[in-house]
Amino acid sequence: MFLPDLIPPKTQASAATFFSNTRETMAVTTSQSPFARPKNWLIRKLDRWAARWVLRAMVEKTENMMSVRWLGRQIWQCPVDAWVVQEVISELKPDLIIETGTFLGGSAYYYGCICDMLGHGHVVSVDIAPKGIQPHPRVTYISGSSVAPEIVNQVADLARSLQAKQILVILDSDHSAGHVLQEMEIYSAFVPMGGYMMVQDACIDEYEVFKVDRPGPGVAIQKFLAERSDLVLDRELENRYVVTFHPQGWLKRVAPDPKPIDLTPPTELTSVAAPKPNVPDIYQHVNFQLPTHRLSEIFPGIEGVSVRSIASQIQRKDDWPLPVVELLTLGAICQHLQPKRIFEIGTYRGASTVMMGLNTPEEAEIFTLDLLPETQATHQHGLGVGLPQFPVGEQFQHNPTVSPKITQLYGDSREFDFSPYYGTIDLVVIDADHTYEFVKSDTMQALKLLRPGGVILWDDYLWIQKYPECAGVTRCLDELRQEIDCVQIAETRLAIYESPRS
Repeated sequence: MFLPDLIPPKTQASAATFFSNTRETMAVTTSQSPFARPKNWLIRKLDRWAARWVLRAMVEKTENMMSVRWLGRQIWQCPVDAWVVQEVISELKPDLIIETGTFLGGSAYYYGCICDMLGHGHVVSVDIAPKGIQPHPRVTYISGSSVAPEIVNQVADLARSLQAKQILVILDSDHSAGHVLQEMEIYSAFVPMGGYMMVQDACIDEYEVFKVDRPGPGVAIQKFLAERSDLVLDRELENRYVVTFHPQGWLKRVAPDPKPIDLTPPTELTSVAAPKPNVPDIYQHVNFQLPTHRLSEIFPGIEGVSVRSIASQIQRKDDWPLPVVELLTLGAICQHLQPKRIFEIGTYRGASTVMMGLNTPEEAEIFTLDLLPETQATHQHGLGVGLPQFPVGEQFQHNPTVSPKITQLYGDSREFDFSPYYGTIDLVVIDADHTYEFVKSDTMQALKLLRPGGVILWDDYLWIQKYPECAGVTRCLDELRQEIDCVQIAETRLAIYESPRS
């Protein structure tokens, strides 16, 4: 296949001469398999040009792989590379897959599913600030820097608890050369003889369409291989399907590591099973069935809105409030919809209430419901009795810009009388007790609150293992999907539903 826009005319002429005069030579320089890649340098060079063209087309078609999904979940991988990785997993059957760079959690979920199909293996995914996770019984998520000693120790402890001997390492976090090299030096020690360390996205150093100012994974790989001989580039894997986002990144161990990590399990460890979090049984039945859509697909034109915020929105006393990405998403939705009446179930300290107040019309009314402070200690909820003490709505109470719009309501959402608000609300935000019975009750009330064309937003459809009770949100919405068209908002933990306008 000739690609005039990519191949210089002089090379085209050489190729034409080559093809017309050297068919016999080509036959000699290829293997007996009719499908083997030709060994001739010119054919290999044409292959590389073709691969670059295909890769560029894939990037444009998929918005740099943002639209690539596995079982409806965004995995942000080149499909060809994802296919090769599953072939390696199938061949190696690793006891543990170590992934650095969780990001949205889609890749970890993908690897977990492959392990599920094989009936063997576990995944640990590390990220300093994951934007979301995709819970799976075979996946453990760790929050922290992948090169921090305490995080590396946690990974090693997990490997020991699994008695993991075959370990596959996939490095896909910070792509700066210095960080990648540090990860390679640390995590190569986990790779056994014959095993692999996959260093992802060296394409940013090799292909013009990706190049950035700073040196990336490709530079780190070259430096690592120049100093080490125990891992080598597996060119068969790199070129298996011609196109790859990870040139130079398919490294195989061919000699012992000079400083192998000690993964010997404690002597008293006599049996092993994949670690399971201490969570309600519901965790085992979460399937994450909602389709994922980008915000601009749900609300065309929203990508152009400006969102108002204040400094206090990014200051965190704890990790209960909406993360910044979700807050900005909420603000964008308010700016786009311009709702006149909002009902929020679950005020907490009021961060999300402030965001709605800043991004709604001046005449907007915001009703927000939470427990009376004096009932927090005795409140019976899905996980027992009592909540940590917190000042309800403290962030908006003394804010003259938003407080005139806000009415604080108090009560248990299962007992509160919502009827005066039925059929009048433009936007309902559900972010209270996340256990199943509470979420289901709140959702049933929210559906009654909506006017035609109104919107419901749920927090924590996706969630982190630290708060497994959030599985109640997932279960409720997966069941509700049979009745209404709700979706997960890509790159957030939010889910959303827009009611019919008539």
